[in-house]
Amino acid sequence: MRPLNKTHIDINLGHLAHNYHALREMAPTAEACSAVVKADAYGCGVQQVVERLCHEECQIFFVATYQEGVAVRQINKDIIIYVLEGLTSHQISDYKAHDLRPVINDLASFKDIKTLKMQAALHIDTAMNRLGLSLNDYFTIKDMIDDMVISQDISLLMSHLSVADHISHPLNKQQIEKVQNIAKNHPHAKMSLANSMGVLHHPDTHFDILRPGIALYGGVSHPKLRHIVTLSGQILQIRQIESGDTVGYGATFTAQKPMIIATISGGYADGIPRSLSNTDFAVFYNGYRFPLIGRVSMDSLICDVSDYPQIDQLHQEWVEIFGPHNPLDECAELAHTISYEILTHLSARGERTYIGCASS
Repeated sequence: MRPLNKTHIDINLGHLAHNYHALREMAPTAEACSAVVKADAYGCGVQQVVERLCHEECQIFFVATYQEGVAVRQINKDIIIYVLEGLTSHQISDYKAHDLRPVINDLASFKDIKTLKMQAALHIDTAMNRLGLSLNDYFTIKDMIDDMVISQDISLLMSHLSVADHISHPLNKQQIEKVQNIAKNHPHAKMSLANSMGVLHHPDTHFDILRPGIALYGGVSHPKLRHIVTLSGQILQIRQIESGDTVGYGATFTAQKPMIIATISGGYADGIPRSLSNTDFAVFYNGYRFPLIGRVSMDSLICDVSDYPQIDQLHQEWVEIFGPHNPLDECAELAHTISYEILTHLSARGERTYIGCASS
């Protein structure tokens, strides 16, 4: 029996495994499919996610920070872990102690790696202007890279797509051509460019190592992918309001006729964007959609249940806020955000159930 006044989060690791293999099968020419598990595996729980993906024979993982790398290393001692933020010179011994591979983003770190014989990836920026060596910096060290690839000090050359979700954007072609030229310069190097949208929509980005993130977690609607996360809230109270009554903070909704409304557990403190307020968002229950009315509160939201034929049976029932009937990316679009943000903002106070753990 689920407790009252909480949200519930179901995370289907069987679907995660399905998505991993589906993405792998979309790129048969690639050597391997890695998994990006930064930010607590996009809010889904890094321990459970890494264990299940290891069970599916995933052997390469990407995290954002050194601390995340240490946490993943504690889960499995044999996998390859790349740390996207790179390293500073005082971190080198720590990286070695935990067998972490930094992603080199600048010339100073490249010199450290060259001196200390430490395996790493080399990130060459081809459009993002965020992290990575500029192309000018790359050309200053180009002649040194092949020897370091052969000695395995550099185990991967990578870049990052900036507009892959805009499929026809000309910058995609420009980036692909730049990475293809880098690959020609270093025929012995492993190459990685494809993020989730690269895997799904840009075959020329697949190269050697795929690097999906959000698609693993059901944050991209695609016929071959499954949802992972279902966020549910409980109906706490049902009441009738009259024409002219207002609902919620700021009185932003005014009833135009008598209505039956339900207060549901779950608000912006649980990861439900406040920007869903007064949009076309609706929760799902038993084949019906209950439109959100008024503002999302910290701990609750209010929906119109007037059309449900058995109102007296709704009290304490659970409704789907995000999930198979309310895909994450569609909810994110209504909230003027992205599915990444919704997933990573899921609150720790929601009770979690994992379905299909590696040990089960």
